[in-house]
Amino acid sequence: MLLIRTPKQAKRLPKAMGVDDVEKLLSTPDARETLGARDRAILETLYSTGVRVSELVDLNRNDIELDETNHPCPWQGQT
Repeated sequence: MLLIRTPKQAKRLPKAMGVDDVEKLLSTPDARETLGARDRAILETLYSTGVRVSELVDLNRNDIELDETNHPCPWQGQT
């Protein structure tokens, strides 16, 4: 049987959300509620840092220094 290779398809970049969509998403959790504040913090962190979900899940309280202006990324340089 003769195998025919198909041409490789170019990889597409994911579409970025528009500013209005991001604002709508970030305003969805009710920050007055405990879980809403948590969800808002998760969304803000994902959006503003570009961290992967798995990396965010692996963060501990000790990884975050709230009194510093330059936050080190403990996951940087890891694959």
